[in-house]
Amino acid sequence: MDVSQWTWLATDTRLAADITDAIMFVEGTVNEDTHSLFLRRLYETVPMERLAHYLRDGRYAEAGQFAEECGIPMSRVYRTRLEELAKNSSHATANLCTSEEISLFTDNVLEMLQQLDEEGSQDSEFAIDICLRLSVPSYADTRRLLQHAQQLAIEFNSPRRTVVEKTIQRLGTWLMLGRATSNASQFSADGWHAFREADLAADLRSYIAKGNISCASTVWRRHQDDERMVTDIAGAIQGAPLNINTQALATWLRQEVLPVIHSAQQWHDVAAWIEQRARSLEAKQRKPYDALALVELLDIGSWSACQGSNGGQDSRTLTEGQFTVTPQSFIDSSQRMSQWMLGLAQFSGKD
Repeated sequence: MDVSQWTWLATDTRLAADITDAIMFVEGTVNEDTHSLFLRRLYETVPMERLAHYLRDGRYAEAGQFAEECGIPMSRVYRTRLEELAKNSSHATANLCTSEEISLFTDNVLEMLQQLDEEGSQDSEFAIDICLRLSVPSYADTRRLLQHAQQLAIEFNSPRRTVVEKTIQRLGTWLMLGRATSNASQFSADGWHAFREADLAADLRSYIAKGNISCASTVWRRHQDDERMVTDIAGAIQGAPLNINTQALATWLRQEVLPVIHSAQQWHDVAAWIEQRARSLEAKQRKPYDALALVELLDIGSWSACQGSNGGQDSRTLTEGQFTVTPQSFIDSSQRMSQWMLGLAQFSGKD
């Protein structure tokens, strides 16, 4: 660079290492009769170094203005700014109190992503990553970011399209579980982040253990593509408390769970639990109604109705007695047992 002849280093470069911010020099100038000395930093004389300094200090407005003056592509500023926002979302959105402020923040993020695209330096995977990582305290604006990521994933045939779509699906589940509302003050960005990364199989177990069939049904119905959740269902229902609403549980098992089970071992485990729970209910309640609601799930007709395209053979093998799933009077024909219980109820004058 060009400097005046009266210039010397003011710091020891051996101590400065590679940090150009620390390298200072003194430059003397003469303007007519005025003699001046300037203490300068090296980064101030190199455009890219000065831009990097602004960005490191978070002075993005000055960085943008400087980039325009020096003809530096704005993509450098946008990418650094977006990366910083995604990295420190909680800090960046801490002072956003109203839905209007949150919406404006999201508008600015989407505008920067679109300007990257207009400059021809758009990296779709970078934009998708930003939209997935950035947390904003609003359900509506979180969905806007994810929809933008989905649009990019479809347009550029991204390998992360499935990840984006599953994340959107989880956000919908989050809303259906009552964890999100349209009110920004009641939406927890941290809570959503935790649910987005949560183990759905563990969540399903937790809902069943609490007797919350409604939430368990929501998670099960919307995320049956989660293989671990499906393979864990036999173990999950064993944690159901004895005071759970048996009618609701039986309805859920019949309509939503049994049709999805295609493993003979799972059929075996579920059937064994149903038999044991039916006995426990009968002993505790001294009434046949709840026990009957569960035992009817072992009816051959019920098993047949629940056979899936891949599970017919497994369930048929089970009902033909090749697996001993229930002892004593249940062992040969659970249908005969349910009819016997129904007859007992009618004989006792009950409905």
